[in-house]
Amino acid sequence: MAKPNSLHGIGLPDNSPLRGNWYITPHAIKQYQARCDRYSSYEQCKSNLIAMSCTARFIKYLSEGISLYRTGKPQQIRLIVSERLPGKPQLVTVLK
Repeated sequence: MAKPNSLHGIGLPDNSPLRGNWYITPHAIKQYQARCDRYSSYEQCKSNLIAMSCTARFIKYLSEGISLYRTGKPQQIRLIVSERLPGKPQLVTVLK
């Protein structure tokens, strides 16, 4: 098992195989599942978010290190991404 690093207690593994453009947080997966895709499994929702990370477009900076992205039509899901921690940006939550 990978030793967690010290990214403010969120425990991102140093050698985790991350796909997509962002690290997808468990909170973001749960929010996506609750708000956008209730009938899919946790793993399917994670896969959907990974795919979205490759196609979502930047909209604007919300504050220092926090950005808003949006997926394309028909859903146009808003994605909040943080670049405050070292390493890959983190998808922190999903808004409808």
